Amino acid sequence: MYKAIVLSLISLSVHAGINSGNYPSFAYSGFGSGRNLTNTDNIITYAIEQRHAVPLNYNGQYLGALKQVFAEAYANDSYAAKKLESTQLLVATKKAIAEFVCEEYRFRHRKPERDGCEGYVSDDRAKQPMPFISGRLAEQGLQIHQDDRDKGVSFEISLPASSDVPLSHTYGAVHELGSFFGGLADSNSLVLGLRMKAYHTTESGRREALIYPNNLIYFVILPTAKALANQANEQEAVSFATSQAKLLVVDSRK
Repeated sequence: MYKAIVLSLISLSVHAGINSGNYPSFAYSGFGSGRNLTNTDNIITYAIEQRHAVPLNYNGQYLGALKQVFAEAYANDSYAAKKLESTQLLVATKKAIAEFVCEEYRFRHRKPERDGCEGYVSDDRAKQPMPFISGRLAEQGLQIHQDDRDKGVSFEISLPASSDVPLSHTYGAVHELGSFFGGLADSNSLVLGLRMKAYHTTESGRREALIYPNNLIYFVILPTAKALANQANEQEAVSFATSQAKLLVVDSRK
């Protein structure tokens, strides 16, 4: 049933050597009780329509945004939550973006299938599937692990498998933005729904207790699939994506 739903949302065809296909709309994603994101009063829509987003640059603006996006962690233990301000969280976020973009780029150009940016091509005849629509990301999701021994923290960043969290849901791994007021980004811009766990670590790097007991969810807005596909190669697509990416500042204090 899930595959049938996805196929009804996704139109796949080939034009001028580029695979086309659309991810479900973020604007019309399911937000509980039979409603979608744009017909409920919620902090995500508010952030989009108020253009509350910051570039993925490690500076005061970004650090200030973290205190809003992860407000529940700061409210739970403000001292421990300071560890979320590690540069390695930003590194891990950019790695997750890169892994997605590499597979997205290869799908559009009908390149052989491999995992992420550095994976091994085992069969030239097997073409890259559309990320989170089919293939390993649909079944396994994506995980990034990144340590900061100086701050005593270890991050686990993930994009959930669509078999676990359907793309029809707001908290699915990837969407196209869709129509919102405010003009924050192109309606075809890609939106990644990332999840983060942060662990205290020992001096040897062993993970211990979680800084916050639940997944911390945050959204990153990327360029359109077409803009990514128009780059010269995967590496250029990754560089373009990370330079243009914005953290959506969803204020969880509201």
